[in-house]
Amino acid sequence: MGRAKIVRRRYFAALLITISIFILGLFFGFLMDNLRTDYFTQFAQKQELDYRSLQLQYELMNSNVLSNQCQGLRTLFDKYIKDLEDNRERLEVYNQKAKINKEEFALLKRRYTLSQINFWYISQNLRQTCPNSSDYVTILYFYGTDEQCPSCDEQASYLDYFKKKMGTQLLIFALDSNFEEEPTISVLKDSFDVDTLPTLVVNGKKFGFLDKEQLADKICEHLRDKEKYGFCKD
Repeated sequence: MGRAKIVRRRYFAALLITISIFILGLFFGFLMDNLRTDYFTQFAQKQELDYRSLQLQYELMNSNVLSNQCQGLRTLFDKYIKDLEDNRERLEVYNQKAKINKEEFALLKRRYTLSQINFWYISQNLRQTCPNSSDYVTILYFYGTDEQCPSCDEQASYLDYFKKKMGTQLLIFALDSNFEEEPTISVLKDSFDVDTLPTLVVNGKKFGFLDKEQLADKICEHLRDKEKYGFCKD
C-alpha cells in the first residue's frame, strides 16, 4: 500500500511538473510575441517617419525651395529602402514563430505593406524628378498562396537572385494579393489589371511569370549602365 502511494505521488509530481512547464512555455511564448510586436511597432513607426521625411524633402526640392539635392535624396532613399528590406526579413521570421498574436501581426503586416507602397510611389516620382540619380528598376511583385500560384516560389527565387546581384539598383515590392486588410492592394491590382499570379510590374509594365533569362532581359531594358552587370546582353 505504501509503495502504491509513492507511485501515485510520483505520477502526481510528474503531472505538476509537466503542467508547470507547459504554462511556463505559454507564458514565455506570449512574452516573446509581445516583445517582438513592440519591436516591430516601433520599427513601423520609424519607417512611417522616414517616408514622411523623404516625401517632405522631395516636395521641397520639387517646389524649388531646395536645389541640387537629388544625390543626397537618393542616398537617403537607398538607406530607407535597405531598412525596409531588413524589416521584411524580420517579419517573415516573426510570422513563422508567432503563435498567439496573429491579429497584431496582421496589423504589422498592413503597416509594412503601406510602407512598401509609399516607397514604391516615391521611387516613381524620384525617377521623373531626378533621372540622373535614379538608374534603378522597380518591380511590384503580386503573389498568392501555393494553391493559387504554384510558380510563386520559383519566381521569388529569381527575384532574390537579381536583388543580391543589384542591391539598391533593383527595388522589389512584394505584395500579398490576398491581403484584404489593406485595400490599396486591390486598387493596384485593378490599376495594373492583375488577373494571374504571379504578376510582375517592371517599371510600370505588367508581365506574368518570368524565368531567369526573361527577367534579366526585362531588368536590363531599363538600365542605363548595362555594362555594370554581367547578365545584361549586348
